[in-house]
Amino acid sequence: MKKLIGFAVLALIVTSCTWRKFENQDDLRNNYVGESAFTEMTNMTDQAIDGSLVFYKGKQNCATITVDTTSNPKVIVIDFGPTNCQCDDGKTRRGAIITTFTGPYGQAGTVITHTPQDYYVNDYKVEGTKIVTNNGNNGNGDPYFTVDIDGTITTPDGEVFTYVSDRIRTWEVGHDTPLNVYDDEYSITGTASGTNQNGGSYTIATGTPVYYTLACRRPVSGTLTINLSSLNDDILVDYGDGTCGYSFTAMYRGKTYTIFY
Repeated sequence: MKKLIGFAVLALIVTSCTWRKFENQDDLRNNYVGESAFTEMTNMTDQAIDGSLVFYKGKQNCATITVDTTSNPKVIVIDFGPTNCQCDDGKTRRGAIITTFTGPYGQAGTVITHTPQDYYVNDYKVEGTKIVTNNGNNGNGDPYFTVDIDGTITTPDGEVFTYVSDRIRTWEVGHDTPLNVYDDEYSITGTASGTNQNGGSYTIATGTPVYYTLACRRPVSGTLTINLSSLNDDILVDYGDGTCGYSFTAMYRGKTYTIFY
């Protein structure tokens, strides 16, 4: 059974920012670090179920994978060991990710919990939980999931910031073709927020649902409102009209910027 691939949709602006006013915003970078770290946990667990972890193991065979399907809930442990290991995505990791499943992924009511344990990505310590709950099908017959993240990140310099996200992820297209991952399409609604030890904060909220397709591998429509405590006004992000492209727009104080991926 194919899995619903996680992605850093609320963080895309910081990976793409090319205009100087925003690219140096600490809170946007913090959001990207937190979102990426917790998204990768889902991706790695999806790959680890069959013992492969093909996109993360690295040339050093970084991770030891343990799959316990007899316990209740079932447990998958991905252990990168006590020292940094270079993974295939270019990041170093150490520590472990422990994931529990109360049932099959596609079964209504299943709860999947990801918990990092002494886990570091590029020497950023990642703590907290990510809980994915299968809510069954909505009125259109599409599976939808609640995704709740409550995280704390410690930088290599010892700075601490929080990352919290609550969203609904709806599997709108492709759930009836389990052998074809690339026809999957999802919509996302929800929020992300965070604080840092210097008193800064941010919130990110979807306006219209953000729509993501695996064929395009990026959002193709939807809007976000980003509020940074360090700026006077909101940033409004628009991902487009549904066409797979290489840019999106961001508006700040009446001026529109085109941002390229």
